[in-house]
Amino acid sequence: MKKHLPSDFDQDLDGDTVWSLVDRSSNAQPSPTFVENTLRRTRLAHSEKTSLWQKFFSPIGLLGTSSAALAALALVFTLNSQPSVSTPDIVIQDEPTQEWTELEDVLATELLVSATEDPSLFSDAEVIALLF
Repeated sequence: MKKHLPSDFDQDLDGDTVWSLVDRSSNAQPSPTFVENTLRRTRLAHSEKTSLWQKFFSPIGLLGTSSAALAALALVFTLNSQPSVSTPDIVIQDEPTQEWTELEDVLATELLVSATEDPSLFSDAEVIALLF
């Protein structure tokens, strides 16, 4: 779909100062060796690739390699220098101590008091378990 240009469009372009400057400008012609020079520069830019050893022995390569080596050494020393685990002496008591017996009695008493204040906190089976 073409837009219809106004009839005086060409006359407006003739009087435009930008177009008059473009008309007066000189044409720039590239040199006869422009294409050859451009292709030569492109080839030279691609041929400047460095080898793996040159990258490895560059300052950035050495920094990365030494960082990785130090991290590996730190990991090895950390994993190998774990302290030996000593087994603690475990004392097994067959009967509960006096403190536990007193604690159980206090807990049962507090639970019974709370059950008498608000009977909806415990079911019937729980209240019976507290009593006996």
